[in-house]
Amino acid sequence: MSRFKRSGWRDPSTASFHPALYTVCDLLFVGSLGVFVASMVPLLPGHSLPMFPRMVLAMAVGMILATPLTVLASIPLGMFETMPYGMWTGMLAAMLGVMDPDGKAVKIKEGLMAGATVWLCFSLLNAYYRSKRAESLDSLTLTDKSPGKKDCASRAAFWDRFAAVYDVFLWGSERRQRDAKRQAFSHAGGRVLFVGAGTGTDLLLMPPDIDLFAVDISKKMLEKAKKRAQAHGGTVHLIQADIEHSPFPVSSFDSIVTSCVFCSVPDPVKGLKEVRRILKPGGKLIMFEHVLSRNPLLASMLKVMNYFSAGPDMTRDTVGNVLRAGLAPVTHKNIYMDIVKAIKVKNGIA
Repeated sequence: MSRFKRSGWRDPSTASFHPALYTVCDLLFVGSLGVFVASMVPLLPGHSLPMFPRMVLAMAVGMILATPLTVLASIPLGMFETMPYGMWTGMLAAMLGVMDPDGKAVKIKEGLMAGATVWLCFSLLNAYYRSKRAESLDSLTLTDKSPGKKDCASRAAFWDRFAAVYDVFLWGSERRQRDAKRQAFSHAGGRVLFVGAGTGTDLLLMPPDIDLFAVDISKKMLEKAKKRAQAHGGTVHLIQADIEHSPFPVSSFDSIVTSCVFCSVPDPVKGLKEVRRILKPGGKLIMFEHVLSRNPLLASMLKVMNYFSAGPDMTRDTVGNVLRAGLAPVTHKNIYMDIVKAIKVKNGIA
């Protein structure tokens, strides 16, 4: 266990950008992606096919062309904010591209139309989800349709390898979600356990006047978190541990905070039952997690992303898993679409 007190170092990852800048960048991305895909797809073979099969084939090719570009764009613009609408832009732009009889022309109009349409639809959908009031649940009748990925004995080694590039890949997501995380984490107090410390980017979003225990399964992640732990306003203890088998006694913590970690716990219900065990009665569980969307169009893209994911599971039903672990009542609020959520539980207190 490593213990740190505050230093004067300022983490460059705390730099933030105005939301309007992200809007401009999002529009530039979907517009340029749309033009590229709409111009490329008609050059492929298959012109002898009837229009409907050509359109179906074009949409599949469009998604394939869009995926690597969307992955690259997700680094500065955020994964969940970019991946779904990037793929849908690719499919719509490809469909519009094959409908133009002039197959060799650059499809600026079609590409921009596809990008603007997808961006507008996603923006309206996000506004709708965020306008919904926080939902409270104390029971669950749905069955769990997202058991998650299989267990992997080498997952600590996987995250050790990923530690070197973790901050790069999540650069955009961390900045876009920072304010929402800070607001959610502000409710933590007293003796606090932070599950999934990673490289420590979220440590600086925690309230300063707390006794913070930060755990992670990866030793190399925690090594990178040391400098950020020193920059925190309180006392920080860095501990290598697995939340499914935590080393803490019953009712150890006043608050427990998680940040995009229960997508990677092999048995999330088991991990959450352990959280319930070490959280004091009446203590607060605060979760900032991504989940499978209830919207079929969004869910389909998340399932495609999950197919290529080597680590995190994009299809978790984390709100349901919290209830299945016996933690209630649960309140959850949408942060981005209904994919990224802030979840709160007051352990056993209605």
